[in-house]
Amino acid sequence: MKWNDTERIKNGGKKMKQDKKTTNKSGCTAVLAAAMIASGGFSAYAGNQGTHGGEWKDTESLRWEWQNGEMSFYGNGSIFSEQHPEISDPEYYLKEAVRYPGEANPGWNMKGEPKANYSWASVEELQKFVNSFDWIHLDEKTRLLYVHNRIANGEGGFNQNHYGSPEEAKDFPVLEGGIGVCRDFAKEFQFLCQIVGLECVTYTPEYLHDACLVRIGTQWYATDPTSSLPLFSNAKTYPVDFETEFYRYENKEREQRRKDYEADPDSLANVLALTLSMRGEGTISEAAWEKIQAPMGQIEEQWGRQEISRQEYEKGIISLLKSVWGTEK
Repeated sequence: MKWNDTERIKNGGKKMKQDKKTTNKSGCTAVLAAAMIASGGFSAYAGNQGTHGGEWKDTESLRWEWQNGEMSFYGNGSIFSEQHPEISDPEYYLKEAVRYPGEANPGWNMKGEPKANYSWASVEELQKFVNSFDWIHLDEKTRLLYVHNRIANGEGGFNQNHYGSPEEAKDFPVLEGGIGVCRDFAKEFQFLCQIVGLECVTYTPEYLHDACLVRIGTQWYATDPTSSLPLFSNAKTYPVDFETEFYRYENKEREQRRKDYEADPDSLANVLALTLSMRGEGTISEAAWEKIQAPMGQIEEQWGRQEISRQEYEKGIISLLKSVWGTEK
């Protein structure tokens, strides 16, 4: 199976995850975080509605009418066995992704990548799913429907999944316990797609919300497994350009940070938000960022001991943050 599009974007996605990780460790202390919250630096929770640009006219053959009246016919994608006659084991992709009992630890797949370690109970649930229907001889759209009806929020006769915080830790809280938050729904939806030969990635379409991008044929679709609507509802699944949608929220937030800073360049919250956005863009070097951690800590200690005024504290932090702008272009 070829994963050209997602492998290209995954490199960017991986970088984004690394940036978030280093940002959390970077000295964005409680005082600085409070400054952002006080200024309204974070928006409220919103579900994945996106920009749809049209509506479904035929969900059997995936015919979409755009707002300008143009019609797009996408079709149901390829039958897996016709594209990969060499694969006949329904657990093929599962075995590539997950370490089975008795395998060496760590286990390695054919690409030389480490396999995930899940509980045997989790592996059994995954095995049940891939053996519950003849996915190898089905087209992509039909496989996606099976994934959706098993893992999406409250859709399908036997599906009692619902939104909420799991009471006990599980590798797959929705698959195993029928409950999860948006991150669980999206992550498990993506993984179930993966083990039945579908190309799917998770992404962030709105603040504090995870959803999925999945491909049928050559067309990508945004879909929100946390929504309890039927799969091909206008508000739930719709055609998108992959790169535009994958980076849509990130780009929107980045632009807003710049506008906020231009409106009030002396605000610590605005300078901090723009600085963290620049880190996400990769325009601040790690060396420069590490260099300001010690002096930034010293200023915060002085502020904590009330040796400097609030104005002096903010001025000092702003100066340090601005000193790293554009250090890696």
